Amino acid sequence: ERLGIDPTETVFNQDSADIDFRVESNGNENMLKVDAGIDAVLVGHGGSIAIAGEHNELQVYDTNFSVASFATFRNGSDGATLNLAHSRSGTIGTQTVLNDADVMGGINFIGSDGTDMANSGASIQGIVDGTPGSNDMPGRLVFKTTADGASSPSERMRIDSAGKVIVGTVGAVD
Repeated sequence: ERLGIDPTETVFNQDSADIDFRVESNGNENMLKVDAGIDAVLVGHGGSIAIAGEHNELQVYDTNFSVASFATFRNGSDGATLNLAHSRSGTIGTQTVLNDADVMGGINFIGSDGTDMANSGASIQGIVDGTPGSNDMPGRLVFKTTADGASSPSERMRIDSAGKVIVGTVGAVD
């Protein structure tokens, strides 16, 4: 069944066939594409592109300066939020506590080297910095950069769970 319509939902590709779904805009024939063969949603491009060796589930491409934006319009003091989260559970929606030194989330900055986009030039990571417990998630921020001639980033600065800032040295400082 390619299209199913009932009172509470519309389902495309109920039988899980390798059939893509594509939406055109005025200037882009692949404004939105669900690639069934690789289980990915592509925005702005018709084919998956490997970034750091992976074909991610959500891929957004553009030739303009701005690719994505998140904005909040409300009468309040808080703004748009981007949440990066991690549970050690292998089942979506269930919770398993993280361990000390587990990465909660990160941002990788990757550039083309003329061959591919496989290596990170810099990264920021949120890492567990102690023993988590109920409503207790100790964390540190780690900033990494890649030296000229190297292929992976090294830690250059961290802010630990006690608020200590460590620059140029890896490891705990008393």
